Amino acid sequence: MSAIFIFTARVPALRILIPMISGIIAGEYVNISDTGVYISIGVLLLPLVVFRLVPLYVRYRLQLIRGILVWLLIFFAGWMLIQTSKVTAKENWYGHKYQEGQRLLLRMEEPFARRAKSIKTKAAVVGRWQDKKFKRVTGSVWFYSAPGAIPENYPVGNYVITSQPIQPVKNSGNPGGFDYAAYSQRQGVTGQLFVRDSTQVILVRDSSFSFKREIIAWREAILYQLKKYIPGKEEAGLAEALLVGYKEDLDEDLLRSYSNTGVVHVIAVSGMHLALIYWLIQKLLAPLAAVPRTKWISFIIVVSLLWLFSLIAGGAASIVRAAVMFTCLLLGQTLSRQSNIYNTLAASAMLLLCYDPYWLWDAGFQLSYLAVLSIVLFYKPIYNLIYCRYRIVDWLWQLCAVTCAAQILTTPVSIYLFHQFPVCFLFTNLPVVPLSSVILIGEIGLLAAGFSGWLSEYAGMMLGWMIRLMNNIIYVIEKLPFAIWDNLNISMVQVLLLYLVIGLTAFGLMEKSAKALVLSLATLNIVAGIRYVDFSRASVQNRFIVFNLPEGSKMSIVDGRKQWLQQKSQLTPSSLRNNIRPSLCVYRTSFADTLESLHASDNLISYSCYRIMIADSALMVRRIREPAAADILFVHGSARDSAAIWLRKIQVNQLIIDRRMSTKKRADWKAAALKKEIPVHDMNEKGTFNSKLKTQKSKG
Repeated sequence: MSAIFIFTARVPALRILIPMISGIIAGEYVNISDTGVYISIGVLLLPLVVFRLVPLYVRYRLQLIRGILVWLLIFFAGWMLIQTSKVTAKENWYGHKYQEGQRLLLRMEEPFARRAKSIKTKAAVVGRWQDKKFKRVTGSVWFYSAPGAIPENYPVGNYVITSQPIQPVKNSGNPGGFDYAAYSQRQGVTGQLFVRDSTQVILVRDSSFSFKREIIAWREAILYQLKKYIPGKEEAGLAEALLVGYKEDLDEDLLRSYSNTGVVHVIAVSGMHLALIYWLIQKLLAPLAAVPRTKWISFIIVVSLLWLFSLIAGGAASIVRAAVMFTCLLLGQTLSRQSNIYNTLAASAMLLLCYDPYWLWDAGFQLSYLAVLSIVLFYKPIYNLIYCRYRIVDWLWQLCAVTCAAQILTTPVSIYLFHQFPVCFLFTNLPVVPLSSVILIGEIGLLAAGFSGWLSEYAGMMLGWMIRLMNNIIYVIEKLPFAIWDNLNISMVQVLLLYLVIGLTAFGLMEKSAKALVLSLATLNIVAGIRYVDFSRASVQNRFIVFNLPEGSKMSIVDGRKQWLQQKSQLTPSSLRNNIRPSLCVYRTSFADTLESLHASDNLISYSCYRIMIADSALMVRRIREPAAADILFVHGSARDSAAIWLRKIQVNQLIIDRRMSTKKRADWKAAALKKEIPVHDMNEKGTFNSKLKTQKSKG
């Protein structure tokens, strides 16, 4: 315990960061009234003021109580931080008193990104017209435009006037699917708006200076140079992602291959990229840094260039974290002060969370800090395991040690977020990390050689060849047996237990404590026990799901560890991968062409004692002479006969309405079901239908 107190005394930023993060999490998930928080802060401040008035020896005796009070004060400060970041809590949020049809003034915040049938950007709601008066408001929406309605290169910072309605951001509801609504909320986006043709918008151009617009223009100039000189669409797309984090031109299959092999960090601009750029700048400015009179000039130039690159690269949490850390380290060097890496790490996290507390839920933020902390903690112990006499062997071992060290603390969170583990990560990182570093430096050289056409063409040709080589290495390793362990589903409890296993194992090995190793093994057994219980429960599950897909609704039945999917062959690979496969991970299942008690036709699915009927254009209920029964009736948007006729002919226990149905038809079905007191699930409002099935259905 004394070692812990000594460590926290040397890392004061950590003592602030922990209660601050606790308060941010509580503020997001626990409802506490503003009045209660303010009263609590006042109650905490009063004894802290009294502490200043009592004798020193009394303060010493009560220092633990004082520490608890300060901890609680910082906790509530974190709570206030997240509350003030919630755009819906602001008085001038556009959603207050918003009425459909109001004219809105929107400002484009990001360049348009291409989607399958539209272009998309983030737009700030600057103001609205109410009773012929313009009122300034705040908030943001996702702005979608049909191709041609708005120019795809419409500059950032310009405005749009439209009366199109703002709709809520909805999730598909598919099991294990991405929580797009929560993601949008944490981006400050609380709605979405669709423009279908140019008559629905008025473009208002702003000719004033915009720093953000200039940054984007510089990035566009860099992207133009890379596209011009690097041959191959796939190679140029990867070069753009590697240098400035631009992923719109990056091949989706290639990105997935990098993720599957454990080297996606190479194309996610982060500390590694900034470290290389820092090294190049330091080499160029070494004469300035060596002279006491000019070292501050060197500091200003280096920091300015690092932050400029961070902004051009998109200002993601991982790159900003690295920029803050480098700024702190450079400041310490310039002031000739030795900084504590743990304190610098905690202080940078604290600063970033003060700027945007929602970065706490950003995967890049989490993995970036965990990777750096893991390297700091475990690199030296791993490296010291093997002594290498020769330089090249020692360099390779250093790379192995760094890769393994970074993987230790990132693995539990990575599995929790992405449900997979790249088994061959070490074999992939060994060639790819040094090769990507050479490519990154080569890209900077290509930009510097812009004055010479033939030199740029030669550099582009060499870069294209190296990128193809790197991609081929990725493809080869990805095809190896057991290259990836996927469909891993662990709970937050298991994540915390795995970190306890890591901590106990590290302490046991470093301090040669057999007791710690035994406790680590016992904790690991608990993790395995939880996993065994989960698999046991999965083996007896029965579930009926109607997936909410871009192609339309598809039905699925889960029977134990098997999952049947209706018309699986008709789904696109991307829809199958993004919308269906996550459910395999959630329910620990695999696809099955048929199930033991399943009989499926075009309009009727029988499973065990259940009958599921599908009302579509192919089935006319008028022709059914005798009354029939269905446990579940799924109504397709193309259903011909009226709701009243259907529900008179068919005895239904549960009604599901397809999202692709007209508003009038939807209202008719709901009204008819209400008269019959039939439960209704509207997929347009509630998303995916997901219900447990009993293996033995009770009758009567």
